[in-house]
Amino acid sequence: MNWSIWAAGAFDYPADKVGLGYGAVTELNEKNWALRAGYFLVGNVPNSNQFDTHLFARGAYVTELETRYSIFSRPGKFRVGLWADTYFSGSYSQAIDLTLLNPGLDPTDAIVLTRKARTKYGYYLNLEQAVSDDVGVFARWSWNDGKNEISAFTDIDASLSLGTSIKGARWGRPDDRIGLAGAINALSRDHRAYLAAGGLGILIGDGRLNYRPESII
Repeated sequence: MNWSIWAAGAFDYPADKVGLGYGAVTELNEKNWALRAGYFLVGNVPNSNQFDTHLFARGAYVTELETRYSIFSRPGKFRVGLWADTYFSGSYSQAIDLTLLNPGLDPTDAIVLTRKARTKYGYYLNLEQAVSDDVGVFARWSWNDGKNEISAFTDIDASLSLGTSIKGARWGRPDDRIGLAGAINALSRDHRAYLAAGGLGILIGDGRLNYRPESII
């Protein structure tokens, strides 16, 4: 299943290559809302299985507010999250500048030369709503500044996804689920220029990439 369907695509969450990590989280959970905040280790380089243990000098901070409500007696949730990752990463624009100064330098090698402690930041919005006892819908938007290399998640700088989930009670199989979802994913200007110059990301890039937003259903 596409990563921008089961998670906020532009949320570059801290993790190793398997998607796991270390951190600490605190939560205040009330009847109609919850507030969560956490600090997590980041990789010592992008897409790494080795974590940077320079606590608080580098790492990821995530804060999420969840509200719970009802519309016509149907429950719903709305979440907003803010995050900032500080980790060793390269700059897309600086990598392009290096290749212009050194025509024989591959952009993927150039971006490694620009790596230093940089901060990437972004946010996500997530809406979940029950329409009936058997049907639920969701909508999700996420964004990041898109200036530096991906830390751990995926090559997306802005993502919009929508979907629905239908239980099988109507056809006598209440444990069944049918899902239908769609997503539109986009890259920042700097990220597009880096790929067009021949750079490679964690998951995408094939040399001289022609860009357009990704559409999935």
